[in-house]
Amino acid sequence: MFALRGGPNLYARGSAMADELSLVKSLFSSIETNLFYGDQLGTGEFATLMHPGQFISTKLDPDRDPNDGYTLFENLNDVLDSLFVHSSLDRTVSNVYKEILTFAALPKKALSQQDMADKVAAEAYISAHFDTYQAWKDIFQQADLAYQQALLVEHPDFGEIQRLSNVRATAADFWEQKGNKIEFESRWSDVQYLESGDPRTWFTELKKRFDQYARNAPKGPYYTTLLDPAPKTWDTAGWGEITLSASDTVSSSYSRSTEWSGGGGLNFGFWSVGGSGGGASTYTHDHSKATTMTATFKFLRARILRPWLVPDLFTYAFWTWRKVHGWTDISTGGNVLATPPQRPMGPRGMPYLQKSVVVVKDLVLKANFTETDNTTITSRINGSIGFGWGPFSISGSYSEGSTQKDATATVRDGALMIPQPQIIAFLGTLTPKCPNPDLSLPFDLNDIATPSQPQPGYFEELRSIAAIDWETRITMREYHAAVAKAKKELATRMEETRTHLVARLAQTTAKMSFTKPDAPKTSTENPEDV
Repeated sequence: MFALRGGPNLYARGSAMADELSLVKSLFSSIETNLFYGDQLGTGEFATLMHPGQFISTKLDPDRDPNDGYTLFENLNDVLDSLFVHSSLDRTVSNVYKEILTFAALPKKALSQQDMADKVAAEAYISAHFDTYQAWKDIFQQADLAYQQALLVEHPDFGEIQRLSNVRATAADFWEQKGNKIEFESRWSDVQYLESGDPRTWFTELKKRFDQYARNAPKGPYYTTLLDPAPKTWDTAGWGEITLSASDTVSSSYSRSTEWSGGGGLNFGFWSVGGSGGGASTYTHDHSKATTMTATFKFLRARILRPWLVPDLFTYAFWTWRKVHGWTDISTGGNVLATPPQRPMGPRGMPYLQKSVVVVKDLVLKANFTETDNTTITSRINGSIGFGWGPFSISGSYSEGSTQKDATATVRDGALMIPQPQIIAFLGTLTPKCPNPDLSLPFDLNDIATPSQPQPGYFEELRSIAAIDWETRITMREYHAAVAKAKKELATRMEETRTHLVARLAQTTAKMSFTKPDAPKTSTENPEDV
């Protein structure tokens, strides 16, 4: 039997009872600080740790093998609960989205002739400027990504960070000026508003888009889902490298994401056994006696691309459930600003939408494992069944084309060495209250589901209040355009004034004459020097 150890200080509490929940909170907070750009809960951003990690191949290529497309879709399509430790809700993102497209009740208001003209004009502007807007947006996002990655390295180069910050600011200015950001997004908002008056056209387009990305593979049907950067490019991608430490004694720096009211019903055990190490199987969990750990690894953050999904659908107020479907909360919304924060719920919905993954490789894991822990490792490390500790997979398998590949750790100098890339975390956004319909819109009241029976006259009172006045939107758009124009004119006048002052100063300097004083009789200085 071998003994895994984590260094001279890791045995300090080896005989004490381990507090696994405190240890995982400490680990999550450390990962959040170093890999997730800090606590973003106040802005609705959220992260969840895998339990255990999910091995993934660097040879996945949907263009080469449709089975690889199916694998990506399956690995990234689970609906996750709003808990900081991975917990699936037995739903999929694609099924929830399809359910909305199929059973949404929509208002019946038709657009006026003027509304149609405004919509056509806005769509023409969007079409004419889309490529330019998107190009400058992409440049800004690349500059932003480079800046964010520079912040994550273990020994940051602050000069480089400042340079990248300046590049990022310049890219933002170019996006606004050359990419017509304000005007483009204003016109886009106009189209969204107008289509909220008659959203049937919009929903028809959403359904077409959804169906457009349906695919078939020998393994089964799927919808195109990709990672950016793509796994096949990871061997040459820019990976960061870091060493993290965690202890069950650390409590002052816990993330707010670990403090949901009620604890979220978390039932935690660091050891995971079951399935094939792919994250989609059911695992059983057992307790570990370790109280401290260190992990050194290379890491990469990759975006999840779902071209068939429009996330804004979960925020739109112009749809609700049809009566035939019945009321179901996609998300209760929660309250992230409360103390403690209240997490959004949605057992039959989607309280959290993951938008990117954190992948690690070349993992070196050390902990003050006890004899019981070592026995667990010895009995599982060479097996084909998935096996992990905390957010890290130690052994298991992953898909590559139509075959399954095995991955397992080796032991060296008292540490677990796991080179195979694995997903250890998902990052995304908490879903706001959904559905959250504006019932002042002209829904068919005989065809909508409501969470409870409204009081008599409720809908009539809502409709007596103007929801959003289109003229106000036009006025606000013109106001923002006027402000932008005024800023541009002011900048021009300031530049003209500066040029004028420089010219006047040059003229004045040229005309000035100085009278040289007589040299002191006792001085030996040259008058010219004086």
